Amino acid sequence: MESNLVMTIILGIISPVVTAVIGLIAYKMIKKQFAFAQRQHQVQGLLDAFKILDTDEHRNSRSRVYALYFEYLDTKQIKSFKGSKDVESVRGDFDVMGILVKTENIHKNDFLEMYGALAYRCWQCLKADIEDERDSRNFPKFMFYFQWLANASHNYWLQDNDVDLSKIKLYHPNDPTRWVDFSTK
Repeated sequence: MESNLVMTIILGIISPVVTAVIGLIAYKMIKKQFAFAQRQHQVQGLLDAFKILDTDEHRNSRSRVYALYFEYLDTKQIKSFKGSKDVESVRGDFDVMGILVKTENIHKNDFLEMYGALAYRCWQCLKADIEDERDSRNFPKFMFYFQWLANASHNYWLQDNDVDLSKIKLYHPNDPTRWVDFSTK
C-alpha cells in the first residue's frame, strides 16, 4: 500500500514534467515549421517580385523613366512625367514591392540585395513627380511604401555594404555620355 502511494506521488510529480517537456518540444517543432514556411513564403514573394521587375516591359518602363528624368533635369518641368504609363507602372510596382517587403511577405535583405539599388534610383528619378502628386492630391501618403523602400535600400547598402547609392551614376539610356548621381552637391 505504501509503495502504491509512493508510485502515485512519483507519477504525480513526473507526469507534469514529462507533459511540459513534450509541450516544449512540440512548441519548438511548430515554431521551426512556421519559420520554415514563412521563409518559403518570402522566397516565393521574391520570385514573384523577380517575375514583375525583370520583365522586358518593366525594364523598358524604367529606361523611359530614366529618359524622362533627364528631360526633367534639362527643362525643370514636372510635366515631363505627367501622363506617362511608364511612370505609373514603375512607381506602382515599387510601391507594391515596398509594402510586401515592409510586411515581411518578401525577405527584406534578400530584396534589397537584388533590387535595392534599382528601387533607390527609380525613387530618385520620380521623387519630384511623386511629391507633386502628393501636393495636387492633398495625399501625403501617396507612394509611401515606394519611399520607404528607397530609404531602406539606401540604409541597407550604406550600413551593410559601405556603398552610398547616391553616388552611383545613372546614365542616360540614349546617350551614354550623359550621367547624373543623386548626391547632394
